Amino acid sequence: MDIKNVSLYASHLKKMKVKGAFVAETTGEGLFLSDNERLDVIKDWVASTENDFRVIVHTGSTSLTSAKTLAYESAKAGVDTIAIMDPPFLGPSQKGNLEEFCADVALSALHIPLNYYLMHSLSRVNVSI
Repeated sequence: MDIKNVSLYASHLKKMKVKGAFVAETTGEGLFLSDNERLDVIKDWVASTENDFRVIVHTGSTSLTSAKTLAYESAKAGVDTIAIMDPPFLGPSQKGNLEEFCADVALSALHIPLNYYLMHSLSRVNVSI
């Protein structure tokens, strides 16, 4: 990923009247980057946008520690919202474990909203929410 293009793409989206971007999400680059690479991309998005452009970032990870760190650092960088999904591969098998995972991540970024989304195709988590 060439983060030098983030500002160009953000400008293009704004010209097209797009109101925000979902950065480092699950169908794109997010899970294929290291935590530091993801944070570089996230920080570049925040730096490339203005107050009327929302930046939502996916901070989910196969590691709870990484998800918490990404959430904390993203909030510190100035994103509007963090989003997570359950951990891919060996995700929680019980509703209580999933709730605990989400709460732990949310507590790392208390002052911004957390969006949770379930992606059965990646995680194979099968709990009713």
